[in-house]
This record gives sequence, structure tokens and C-alpha cells, in this order.
Amino acid sequence: MTFLDMQNRVHATVKRDDLVYADFVNDALLEIQLRRNWSCMRTRGNVTLTAGNTSVPLPADFKEIQNVKPAITLLVEDPDNPDVEQPCQIVSEQSEIVRNWTFGVVFFTTRVWLNDEILDSDGSSVKTLNILVPFTNDTEFVIRYYKIYPNLVDPTATSPFFDQYPGMVEYLAKRIAFTKINDPAADSAEAAFAEQFNLAVRYDAYKDVAGRANHM
Repeated sequence: MTFLDMQNRVHATVKRDDLVYADFVNDALLEIQLRRNWSCMRTRGNVTLTAGNTSVPLPADFKEIQNVKPAITLLVEDPDNPDVEQPCQIVSEQSEIVRNWTFGVVFFTTRVWLNDEILDSDGSSVKTLNILVPFTNDTEFVIRYYKIYPNLVDPTATSPFFDQYPGMVEYLAKRIAFTKINDPAADSAEAAFAEQFNLAVRYDAYKDVAGRANHM
């Protein structure tokens, strides 16, 4: 199913030609991703902390760190083993400061924390990975995280949510559309979405457990 296909499905029920159905579908996709960390949102990305700095922005699509160990690793500079990753320990900034005061900064494991840093006077922020004491060389980290997919634009674009849970996306997009035009059909669309959402959550959780079992 494509982006245009999903818009057409919503339009077929709402039946208003003066609405932008692309917005309803994108809003539905975003809400679904904000409600839960789905297995299809898992990814990994690299960030490079330049020498002398103590923070680096996380990938632009970052939502939340994965609940895996290690979720963050450091690429070790070793010509004989170029793909070696050293696990990092995720801590809080305050605990790292206290630990530094108490024990100094010599640790066997690189300790990092995540922050929201303010960029501009308008309050916009970016999530960053941070360390207490800067490295003397550029250092590359590997982050395992849940991502937020960008808004769809191309009518032929697809989404893993269209492929796996089309009904969930469709009913939520309908509820958003009906709410915008103050149509009482929003209530029935919400009820249908809730049912589809609960089914999708159970299926996604089952896939996750089955996947882990198969890799044991």
C-alpha cells in the first residue's frame, strides 16, 4: 500500500474534497509512533564526538534509546580489529559529576548520558550524547535506538505501518479527519482504531518475543 492509497481509503469514508488527506495520514503515523516503540522503529546509527568536545547531537530521527545492553558502544581504534565495539555505560549527568569528585575520571568503561540541549532562543532543542571529560581524538559511538519516521511526501511512498497495520493507520486518520470537521463519526473511528491498536500491540509484542526465542 502506498501513501496515496491510504489517503484514498480515508477520503472514501470522510467524503470531503476540501481536506488535505496527506496531513491526516502523516498525523496518524506520528501519533502511532509516539504512543509506543514498535519493533519496526528499531535502528542504529553512528555519531562522532570531535576531539575536545563533550557532547554531540544524536541522529535527527532519534526518539528513544533501546532497552538493550549495550545500547551505546564506542568504536575502538584498532587496525587489527576495525569493528570492535566497547560497551558504554549510560548514567545520569549528576551521578557522573559526583563520581568524578569522588573517584576521579579513570574508569574501565566509557560513561555517557543523554540530554536535551537548548539550541535557540525560541526554545527548540536537540538530544545529545554527553561525556564529562573530552577525548583527545575524534571518537565514534554506535547508538541503538527507536527512530521516528519522517513525514511522507511522495504519493508512491510506503510505510511499515501500512504494510503491517493498515487498519490501525486508516481508522486513526479517519478519527483525526472527523475531529477536524466536528463530525460525530470521530467517536466510532476512535473505537475502531483502539481495537486495531490493541491487536497490533499484541502482535508486535509476540513477534518480539518469538524473535528473541529464535535467536537463543
